[in-house]
Amino acid sequence: MISKRIFSGDIYKEYQVFWKKNKRQDDFIEILGIISRFRHSSFDISIFNSFSGVTRESLFSINKLSENYFYKIGTVWQFFHNSFKDFLISETARNILTGEYDGNIDKDFHLKICEVLKSIDTDYKWNELYHLYKAGKFEAVVSLANQTYFRKQWFEFRNYKLINE
Repeated sequence: MISKRIFSGDIYKEYQVFWKKNKRQDDFIEILGIISRFRHSSFDISIFNSFSGVTRESLFSINKLSENYFYKIGTVWQFFHNSFKDFLISETARNILTGEYDGNIDKDFHLKICEVLKSIDTDYKWNELYHLYKAGKFEAVVSLANQTYFRKQWFEFRNYKLINE
């Protein structure tokens, strides 16, 4: 089992065991839905403080989860494998009544991230364009993606490869 750092078998069955234990913890599931939608598999945990729905209890749960599902270097955590990130994206966007994946739930998570990005002053703020796109807010994408926006990134010394991306 992953919890014992021993694994043999189907990884998704291991994920399901975790999910069945925790799927009713709304605050915890909310933060899992958010972090699984961050653009990259690594993120700085200091961003948690910017989300209003994050409770102490959910932070304790995330910290416990991190022992087995994340690599940690200081305040930067990385999913131990992209399959877990994909699993969380899928599970946190399921309609509770139908059990089906609901694209609107997925989009809502991206919109929540966009709202936070407007008020933070970290390099992650430049992912607003990505999250607007994932939320299906194409008019906002076209409006934001202008020369001024990209030039500001350049003058703030953002890596040009990330700007081009």
